[in-house]
Amino acid sequence: MIEEVILELEALSAYHLGLARPSAYALPYIDRYFQMYHQSNMYAYMTDSIPFVSMVLAGHVELFSSHLNYASNLDIMTLKLIEYGMRPSFIITAAEGHELRYTHYEYLFTTEYALWKDQMIETSSKIDHILSAVSGAHMIAHRYVEEGVVEVIYSNGKLVTINYNRTPYTTVNLLVEPMSARVSEVNP
Repeated sequence: MIEEVILELEALSAYHLGLARPSAYALPYIDRYFQMYHQSNMYAYMTDSIPFVSMVLAGHVELFSSHLNYASNLDIMTLKLIEYGMRPSFIITAAEGHELRYTHYEYLFTTEYALWKDQMIETSSKIDHILSAVSGAHMIAHRYVEEGVVEVIYSNGKLVTINYNRTPYTTVNLLVEPMSARVSEVNP
């Protein structure tokens, strides 16, 4: 069956394909990866979350998050998406959630466009402000420089620093405000 799927993907190679959580054998044939995981398996022995799939695919495939409508803390999730090089994704309906009751879509709640419009624009702007500087570049390093501070280095010489803390992160050449991210040069 995998061979059949690969043949179909090859036949569709002229199109810009996007798949939700594709199997590894489909990765060479896609341009977009939807509903990508954005955290580790959360086992107790895991201390840090490394974006392995992002590191492999960055610069080759556009990465999109799972639906952010259901994120418990959108500020932290926005920073996590920047760290992982992912674009935001929302699921949106024209109808209010209660109108979907007794349909095949009753599992969708808090999806009304009018409720999410401003938040989608704000979240996308924050992420695009950072990721536009590294678009098409490969993620070549990811490290925790101290608790709550992550550095991601890209092949185009850009350094993305993410500060999850409630206090500023400073170095000789850099200031990253609390709960924010900043792009700089790897060796200024």
